Amino acid sequence: MLLRLTDISKVYGVLPILENINFRINEKDRIGLIGANGAGKTTLLRIIAGYDEEYEPGGEINARFGLTMGYLAQEVAFDGESTLIEETLKTFSHLEKQHDLLRQLEQEMETLSGERLDQVMNRYSHVMELYERQGGYSYENETKETLFGLGFSENDLNLPIKALSGGQKSRAALAKLLLEDASLLLLDEPTNHLDIVATEWLERFLVNYHGALVVISHDRFFLDKVTTKTAEVEGRKLALYEGGYTRYLKLKQDQIEKELKSFELQQAEVKRQEEFIRRNIVGQKTKQAQDRRKRLEKLVRLDRPVTKRKSLALNFKPETRGGNEILSVKRLAKSYGSRTLFQDLAFNLRRLDRVGMIGPNGSGKSTLVKIIVEEERADRGKIKIGQHTTVGYYDQQLSGLDPTNRVIDEVWEVDHSLKIQEIRSFLGRFLFSGEDVFKYIKNLSGGEQSRVQLAKLILARMNFLIMDEPTNHLDLPSRQALEEFLGQYDGTLLIVTHDRYFLDRVVNRLLYFDGENVTEYHGNYSYFVRKREEQQAAAAEEASKQEEQTSQQKLDYLERKKVSRQRQNRERELKRRVSAIERRLNELEERQIEITDMLSDTETYNDGDKVRRLKREYDQALKTSAELYEEWEETDMKIAVLQDGKTGE
Repeated sequence: MLLRLTDISKVYGVLPILENINFRINEKDRIGLIGANGAGKTTLLRIIAGYDEEYEPGGEINARFGLTMGYLAQEVAFDGESTLIEETLKTFSHLEKQHDLLRQLEQEMETLSGERLDQVMNRYSHVMELYERQGGYSYENETKETLFGLGFSENDLNLPIKALSGGQKSRAALAKLLLEDASLLLLDEPTNHLDIVATEWLERFLVNYHGALVVISHDRFFLDKVTTKTAEVEGRKLALYEGGYTRYLKLKQDQIEKELKSFELQQAEVKRQEEFIRRNIVGQKTKQAQDRRKRLEKLVRLDRPVTKRKSLALNFKPETRGGNEILSVKRLAKSYGSRTLFQDLAFNLRRLDRVGMIGPNGSGKSTLVKIIVEEERADRGKIKIGQHTTVGYYDQQLSGLDPTNRVIDEVWEVDHSLKIQEIRSFLGRFLFSGEDVFKYIKNLSGGEQSRVQLAKLILARMNFLIMDEPTNHLDLPSRQALEEFLGQYDGTLLIVTHDRYFLDRVVNRLLYFDGENVTEYHGNYSYFVRKREEQQAAAAEEASKQEEQTSQQKLDYLERKKVSRQRQNRERELKRRVSAIERRLNELEERQIEITDMLSDTETYNDGDKVRRLKREYDQALKTSAELYEEWEETDMKIAVLQDGKTGE
């Protein structure tokens, strides 16, 4: 057990947020913390992290001795003049101090001798061992890999931390947190400012993380990848389910059905008992009826379970059907300075197409949307909107909202023909009830403003919806409701989103922007992942073949070089032998001439023993010369063969 919460309750003013929460976090736990916006998820996470100790008396938090926690809030602030890399490296300040100490000890050793030198050398060895064991030679690379994984580039490393955008600061805070290597990570919406590439990197990191994890996220795909338990905050209570988000949905539905069955059985039994009491309260069975009445009065009545949580209820259809040809994009190009977002981009949308656009941040998705809705101009190319096509645009910056308007006025502007009760009823579908409809836009949360924007978009009844990050501020129930609406929507969709779960349920085509090219996939996100894995596997296999072929070519080349060297060495040996044979033949020929001259001399001729000896030497010289001539011919032939082989290479 790492940490245990017992009977934790939290009240804001007179409004209870959490009631008697009991929660246990064990080693290696991967817990997704979910619930509607405002349910108390962030409050609970702050209590766990120790940032909120103002919970009700009687509650207790017990943590294991030595527990280290890392907490990522939704909003972060950085002060000071440090750069991104300097700020991130502060995580390893203890290693930097050890590094400085090692340099200091090295300088000391240069000036010491004897016993004092031995002492400093022993200390140096101890510090060096500790420095190596704690990653002293790898932490800088690890820091850069983490920053790059979360979407920063080499050029970003030396940017002043105070000059970064809010999203960049959140990513920098996340990088520092991951590098701290805490035994319990508490993450509040860690994927908020990440594109799909960075989110996938974070998923891989957390799956392999050695510690425990509690994460708040509206990214259901992320929750399924990373978590193994799901804790739901609902009605001020906490319920724990085994499994990730998709498994939770099934277990939750099973639980609701079980509770509904128990409720209905109890209601049937209560009705039966009440009927018995009504018929027998006066008469022979009065005592039995009275006993049953007492038992009913003591009965703990079950509440009817909520079978469908309150969420957006959307069913508006386009006002006009529109034609079959919705959008045509031909040879479109857009650059900013030397940076090209896309060129020669071409695709068509037909009626009822549902196209998603994904890719890294800054790859051109939102720019393409702005070109289509004429908020920006393309460098080259043509865009054509089909006849009778009416375009509705959801802007992720929510720039279409007037902050000085009230909610009811902002939405009413779309259709003045509606009566006040009709517009209030419509806003009720977007979870604006009672006095909420009179709130000013500027006072709404991001999620509330998103719901106002969606209300305007749907009320306009357009037959072609272009949506840029429509789920950014929506909680899980609202996302599900939007998915259901878009699934029934009788029009065409073009959507930019990082919500992969949403993409799986809504789109049937994808445009993938990788910063250089745009590739089309005819399927949802899961299909895209499979195709990309197949492409990567094929590319890896081809690279392996190329590497193998290159390796074989290198081996063949080395073998040829080896054979060539061997041939050259052999040729040199043979030539040296030929030279030696020729020298020996010359020597033998000269000796034969000398012997002939000696045998012609009278004095030698009269010495029989000497004559016989010279004749034997002469005969041996002739025999040796013949053998050498034969060897010379053979050797010369071998040289010719080697030279022919060299010519044929």
